[in-house]
Amino acid sequence: MTGLTAISLFTGAGGLDFGFEAAGFRTAVALEIDKRCCATLRHNRSWPLIDRDVTTVPTKELLAVAELGVGEADVLIGGPPCQPFSKSGFWATGDAKRLDDPRATTLEAYLRVLAEAQPRAFLLENVEGPGFKGKDEGLKLIHSRLLAINEAHGTRYRATIATLNAADYGVPQLRKRIFV
Repeated sequence: MTGLTAISLFTGAGGLDFGFEAAGFRTAVALEIDKRCCATLRHNRSWPLIDRDVTTVPTKELLAVAELGVGEADVLIGGPPCQPFSKSGFWATGDAKRLDDPRATTLEAYLRVLAEAQPRAFLLENVEGPGFKGKDEGLKLIHSRLLAINEAHGTRYRATIATLNAADYGVPQLRKRIFV
């Protein structure tokens, strides 16, 4: 295999992957649980696709399907489901559950794959909620897990956080997202 490689988690219909593809990356493996998204991906791309829950997929399987070894992927990309950190959860109940939401296990799964696959870099995207002052447990978890991953594996991951608005990049909607 040649070129830059991406391992994609929570691929959805492929938005992050298409951007990385435009930048010269090849999606070596995509993982998505939603059957309609998987059908869309299969229709539009021939990426190797695992259509299961990330919490049930061992990193060894991801790497085997991607035909990559530990440390060979250039980047791990993904946007874990945002419901635990979304403002809509706050509006519905008066507070978002954040890390107490059972769906927040997907953030842990992303970090597990990062630790076990050890790509050269990573990009994690989510709603801006994890960056809100006083509600930033998600970002604190990421920082602490990166320190633990670095200590355990000799990697040098560090998080740079940016909140971006899609409207600033030509998308005709106000859509703020946090990028790690």
